[in-house]
Amino acid sequence: MLDWIQTQLQKHDHIVGLQKVGDRTLLIERDPALNTDLRTYPPIAATFLTTPHISGDAVRQALEDGTETDFVCSVPKDAIWHGAAIAHVESVGLGWGGYGTLLSAIVSDGTARGFEKKEYQFAMRGLRQHSKVQSVEREFDRLVKVTTARGSHSIVFLEEYELTAERVRHAHEIYGSFNLVLRTNPNGEATQNAHDVAGELGARILQHGELLSFLRTN
Repeated sequence: MLDWIQTQLQKHDHIVGLQKVGDRTLLIERDPALNTDLRTYPPIAATFLTTPHISGDAVRQALEDGTETDFVCSVPKDAIWHGAAIAHVESVGLGWGGYGTLLSAIVSDGTARGFEKKEYQFAMRGLRQHSKVQSVEREFDRLVKVTTARGSHSIVFLEEYELTAERVRHAHEIYGSFNLVLRTNPNGEATQNAHDVAGELGARILQHGELLSFLRTN
């Protein structure tokens, strides 16, 4: 597994060195040319998981050998992170996400620890800081349960530029029932068919600002 990943990472312009430091972990040396402010960018130790479902147990087992790591990376493009897995990596201060998120961390200006997909970071911050929200529980990477004084809501995050009916149905098949769809992409729009299918499933499609307004009174 690591040999294939190493081959892919060697193609990246901002990576100047790779070293195996564990059965699942690579130490990634970043290009000093990134240091436009003359700071030293630390290398990133990334631990890779290849299962389609990233569970809490899978993460714990991957980290139990004691190999130092900064970021836990799921290799399958459509891997689903369970809430317990996210809670575990966050509890020990690690970054997490798919291969694309790791590449974003590599070209970022600091450590990969605590790094996550910007889409999730923005959405979760808005929910956690909302004055009417009492709790936010991460059930999956794209599904959260939010509790307010008036009730609870299951919210799925969908990022597509053009949100289609098929994508809404697919999310329902993967994550189960939800009553709200948060369009995390500030551009584009949801098709009318997507709105119709969401309604059939008992859900509404909302933009970020619309969701925050909805939670003030529901």
